[in-house]
Amino acid sequence: MKQAKNPIKVNFVNHTIVVSRLFATRAADPKYAEYRQLTDVQKYYPSYEVVVRTIQQPSNEHYKGLTYSYMEYYISTHERADERIKEYNEIRLRAQCHSASYGYIKKWFLQVYPQIDDFTPEDYKKQFEPTLFTAKSLEANADNKSNDTLAA
Repeated sequence: MKQAKNPIKVNFVNHTIVVSRLFATRAADPKYAEYRQLTDVQKYYPSYEVVVRTIQQPSNEHYKGLTYSYMEYYISTHERADERIKEYNEIRLRAQCHSASYGYIKKWFLQVYPQIDDFTPEDYKKQFEPTLFTAKSLEANADNKSNDTLAA
């Protein structure tokens, strides 16, 4: 079975012995060599805690809500908006031709506007999202118009 080059790392700052998940599984069984390796290290550092190494996954939630309309709105609220909108439309057209649209546009947008972290999708929803009309509100609006024309 394939093993990591350094299956055991001693962290002197945190007073821990860091091992991989696979190494920890095999070290739990005395018939494996990993068990002997871990016990040898523990002899030198008896007060250190054995910790299984975890890999931190990047959060995908960071730019959730970053849609095309959100980007357009954000661009329109900043200086040089006309110039940037033209550039955005050109990049969007170019990206659609190469079927790499959203990722390519998002990369450009984040390079041009690195301060996007300060602007949240909630701001966009409050300021920009169009009001949804229900059938009743449309009927009420139509009735009001007909009453206005009859009164005139």
